[in-house]
Amino acid sequence: MKSNFFKSKLALLLLASTLAQTDSQAAPLIHFGKQNANKAKHQKIKGVQYFQGSWKETQIAARQQKHIVFVEIYAENYAPSRLLNDLLMEKSVAEYYNQHFINYRVDINSVIGNEFIKNYKVAAAGELLFFAPNGKIISHQAGATSAAQLNAIARSVIKQTMIDLNTMQEQYNKGFRSTDFLYDFAYQLRENNRPNDEVVANYIKKEKLANHCTDTKDLRFVYDFSTDLRTDAMDVLLKNKSTFERTFGKENIDQKITTAATTAAENAKTTKDAELLNKACEVVEKSKISNAKDLLFKMKWDYFETTKDNKSQVKLITEYMNGYAGYDSEVYYQKAIQLMYAAKSNIQDWKTAQKWFEKSITLDAGYQNQKDYARLLIKLGDSTKAKQMLTQALNAGRSKGIDCSEGQLLLETLSKYSSSRIVSL
Repeated sequence: MKSNFFKSKLALLLLASTLAQTDSQAAPLIHFGKQNANKAKHQKIKGVQYFQGSWKETQIAARQQKHIVFVEIYAENYAPSRLLNDLLMEKSVAEYYNQHFINYRVDINSVIGNEFIKNYKVAAAGELLFFAPNGKIISHQAGATSAAQLNAIARSVIKQTMIDLNTMQEQYNKGFRSTDFLYDFAYQLRENNRPNDEVVANYIKKEKLANHCTDTKDLRFVYDFSTDLRTDAMDVLLKNKSTFERTFGKENIDQKITTAATTAAENAKTTKDAELLNKACEVVEKSKISNAKDLLFKMKWDYFETTKDNKSQVKLITEYMNGYAGYDSEVYYQKAIQLMYAAKSNIQDWKTAQKWFEKSITLDAGYQNQKDYARLLIKLGDSTKAKQMLTQALNAGRSKGIDCSEGQLLLETLSKYSSSRIVSL
């Protein structure tokens, strides 16, 4: 009985400890424990924060986040590992390593530990390794005996990265153009958030990838750099799309194209660069991705919204709906709303929006589409039908427990004043 009591007590304590942890912190991490790809990627704790998951997942995260990877080789109950662990818990070390690196922990006696022994010439627990985001090893240290030494090693790694970049820039300026050099230099620029489009273009041209791209290394290069439409990487990807889909998966390629196009469209919107917008649209059209039509509409609509080009918005939305043959009430409703406001005071366009509102309501009469249709009817001067539509909207909304205060206020205002007095509502 006593044993069961203590077991129950321990279980309750463990449960309380688990419940005390919160997911309110961004990207929580874990310090001890085996890497488990099926668990949450991180768990917050004191000290250096270690990435959870496989070594492959760590490398993918490094490429995506453009971060250097720090790897600690450890062994349970091994004195150098215990000392290193204490040092990595110190605030000055933890803050520096968490800020500048993706941190990873490898048990030397595990399967992945054996791979590190074989692939990276690891000899003992306590060793420290640093990898560039492209997977290239930057530094291999025997260990450290103080917090100051750990921080000095980290600063040296970062400095070395910058020295390499500056040296490569000098070589590039002098005309050095070997393919291996261009490959490494492009990644160095990318990892340090420097413009790389010219170097990427030179590599693609030198390797003649526009006509033939099948090598694993080249496929990875093009995939990594196709996020920037200022390079030729996306053109290569689109010409060899089936090969890239087999290598990286169709879903990943579609997402890559979508991300690249939307990023370019956002930049075009910010800089009001019509040429860049056209490039983004051209990529989407060539890609034949499943959401191409909607993506094209959004990119163009947002650009015209920024440039205050209402005429182009009206034309865009009209062309979209002329080609729409579906029966989705929400599509008719959203496009009617957009046209209603883009049309400004054009009665003919308002009447087109009216048809779309009525189609939406026929397909699915709800609170929102009937309430907003009433707004359009007010603009058109039909207060009688607007009141009728608002009454129907309120009935539909209240039956589903929807907050109908906006519609109620509109109905009360309409009953009090003529439609001409509230046309701006």
